[in-house]
Amino acid sequence: MGLENLVSTLPEIMALIPTILYVSQIFIYIILMLFYGSIAMVGFRKRKTFVTGLLGRLVTGALCVLAGTSLSGFVPFFNKGFLKVLQIDTFIAGSVASILLLIALRLITYRDRTPSPGEVISKLQKKVTALEELLKSGGKQLSEKDARKIAEKEMDGFKAEKAKLAGHEWNIELKKGEKSAKMTLDAWDGEAKAKAGDDSGLGGFFRDPHKVSGLAIMLAVIIASVVFFEGFPNPGESFTSMFGLTMDDFANLSQSMKDLPPFLLGDNEGCISPIALAGLQSQLQDQEFVRSHVYENQGTKALVEGDAGEAVIRMIKMDHEGKEVILAVTEGLKLCYLTDGKFCGCLDSRQ
Repeated sequence: MGLENLVSTLPEIMALIPTILYVSQIFIYIILMLFYGSIAMVGFRKRKTFVTGLLGRLVTGALCVLAGTSLSGFVPFFNKGFLKVLQIDTFIAGSVASILLLIALRLITYRDRTPSPGEVISKLQKKVTALEELLKSGGKQLSEKDARKIAEKEMDGFKAEKAKLAGHEWNIELKKGEKSAKMTLDAWDGEAKAKAGDDSGLGGFFRDPHKVSGLAIMLAVIIASVVFFEGFPNPGESFTSMFGLTMDDFANLSQSMKDLPPFLLGDNEGCISPIALAGLQSQLQDQEFVRSHVYENQGTKALVEGDAGEAVIRMIKMDHEGKEVILAVTEGLKLCYLTDGKFCGCLDSRQ
């Protein structure tokens, strides 16, 4: 009965296929966005929260999906036949784009890496140990001269102009032509605590070759994606086109199936299913079986002829799961059948 129920619901299933394919495509795009974004965001060195990390994955992932769609035509060997239906070329192009974005983000944020909690603790432990050794040896704070040297080394090309000791920190002002910068150093171990002015703002960004290179890679991916974009692929249409069909054909086929006689869809109550009828019909090839099951009944014959509109030339009586089934062949080669005396319908063998 499971298969027979499937036959009766087949028109509805056929009508749903375009919607199923469309929803599946959206789901696949979301999965690809998160996949590509996860790869690209590996290059982002700044610390991020769950929300900012998710937004970053979605934005970079969406860009990779766009790039994969736009640049798939440049992927050889995977853009024909069934591989095209699976969008292997799009997946490869999107993966390449995600790796390029990983490199771009790594270059843009290479100076901004946030140390892990373990690294912070390790650094503090080393600092405490160094201070203990300084105290034991009667050590003293850095001199102004040493502080200036360390600052100039940290800020390559800058010259220390002023240095002022404030508690345990040296505040140093530096110059490089018309550019100015400031730095704060630990007065005990000379560690740079903060610096500003050398690479802050847009000017500092574009003076950094790493950041400029990363931005160039990202812009190249975006521009190529926009220039070569010709619309998102429709895997449903690609799949159906392999069989010479379109998505509209499914709607038409569904409507055609709904217009079939009810008994062909298993909807005629009291009649055997079309699957069972096909099984019985195959026995008509056996001439010995046909001769032994010939059925004669004028009332049944008149009933069939009235509905079929043609004279009946032969009737066969058979049994199916305890039900009496009469198969009748007309002059026009229609095959009609009755189940327990109920007329169920006719099949035209000429169509």
